[in-house]
Amino acid sequence: MFTYYSSRQELEQVLAQSQALWLEVGDNERLSEALLWIGDEILYRYPKEEICSYFAQHETLIRQFADPFVLAYALTAWGWALSLGKDAYERARSLHAEALAIGYRWQDPAILGTVYQNLGHLSLTQRDYATAKHFSLEAASSFRRAGIRWYFAETLYNTAD
Repeated sequence: MFTYYSSRQELEQVLAQSQALWLEVGDNERLSEALLWIGDEILYRYPKEEICSYFAQHETLIRQFADPFVLAYALTAWGWALSLGKDAYERARSLHAEALAIGYRWQDPAILGTVYQNLGHLSLTQRDYATAKHFSLEAASSFRRAGIRWYFAETLYNTAD
């Protein structure tokens, strides 16, 4: 279920409550997942520096306790945030490469689609349109294999755009 929060303050209260509850019950795997989805929520709302700081602050916990999907998604989301600036291309690329390796190791088309989509965005920041198209088509193929129609459609839209 998608919930839209009308203010940053409201969003931060809900996110802090979620984090506190998982800490209270001592479930670090679920905490790492909550941290990922918090990061994903702020990805589109906060300045790049705050997003990158958030992922850096929680990197150790996520790496230590997250399942492969959560870890790969967090790494590629962090890479996407880094790609919003011009000074962190190599770091963004390395995070995406690490997430891609996890996707191949687990043969998970949802991970692969997400990472390829973000690699396409990264290529666009470099004005490398041929590579961006290649990555977008790889993302579409992966999402199709995963049966995730909405992401498949979104990726085709992004490719055409």
